[in-house]
Amino acid sequence: FSFFGVNMEAPTFYEAEVSCLTIGWLPVVNATKYEVQIKGGPDTDWRTITSEFTSCLLRKKNLLPATTYQFRLRAQDSAGFGEWSAPTTDLQTLPEGTQQLEAPQLQSADGVSLTIKWEAVPDATGYEVQFREQSKPEWTTAIASISSTAMRKKNLEERKAYLWRVKPSAPEAVSTKWAFSRIGGPFQVPTVSSTCVQLFGTGESLVTNMGHSVPLNTLAGKVVAIYCSASWCPPCKQFTPQLAHFYNAVKNEGHGFEVVFVSMDRDRASWLGYLNTMPWIAVDYDDAQTRQAIPQRYNVQGIPRLIVFGATGQMLEENAVQTPLTWQTWGCWQQGKSAGQA
Repeated sequence: FSFFGVNMEAPTFYEAEVSCLTIGWLPVVNATKYEVQIKGGPDTDWRTITSEFTSCLLRKKNLLPATTYQFRLRAQDSAGFGEWSAPTTDLQTLPEGTQQLEAPQLQSADGVSLTIKWEAVPDATGYEVQFREQSKPEWTTAIASISSTAMRKKNLEERKAYLWRVKPSAPEAVSTKWAFSRIGGPFQVPTVSSTCVQLFGTGESLVTNMGHSVPLNTLAGKVVAIYCSASWCPPCKQFTPQLAHFYNAVKNEGHGFEVVFVSMDRDRASWLGYLNTMPWIAVDYDDAQTRQAIPQRYNVQGIPRLIVFGATGQMLEENAVQTPLTWQTWGCWQQGKSAGQA
């Protein structure tokens, strides 16, 4: 139909289930609601599903398995309903007995990648993983077969949202037939928080203990802890192994967590020797301006000091050194809360 001469496009296919089909469409400017019709199965003529729909994604339930349907819609503004859109192509529900996994979930994200996870299937020999941009209909295979139940997809674009689906592969002797899972997402590639930009600038001085540079977008979407410490400090050397154990446990589960060591050491050799005992990244010792500015900004009077920020940059803990480093604490930080809010 047209508002000011602009025709409404046909709705697009979103996903199929055994007894459901989901369609979507672009919102129409000034539209207050939509009327959606269906044709197929026992209905040889168009039948209205709803004339009061306000969203742009509709999941039609109670359809027949392995049956073909079409949809069309029209929008209403203050002047009334416009013309009907063109119908969809033929859309088919899945055959009866077809199995689907639940939608994959987001496990972690950074500035260039998303890690998704899904439930395991006992007889599966592997999983095919597909993704697409939310605004585009074409699916891309991320990997044709992976044996694990989690996958990190790199080289994604910042600020863009992606949809995901997974299909198990099973031996031919197994009678269960699998279709692609329910769609997971949209999951968005996060941006670096303004707090991290203020603290680390372009990130050129972030390094590993091997001396490799670490891009600032590595911190995007993560809980970030600033660790002010020094090799000459006995309480620091006592706390560092505790923090390393917690850090490794969280990272091994695939969660978005990073610690940045800000050294209070008196020379580069001491800094490097101490950094070599740590699994996280650091501000390069040669960047004295950043190393000094961060403790001054947060009025660091004593060490060790662990300042924790949420994924969006809000401060969660002024000093977490005395905070129990437990999964309960991590759960709070992951939700953007301090451990005291558990």
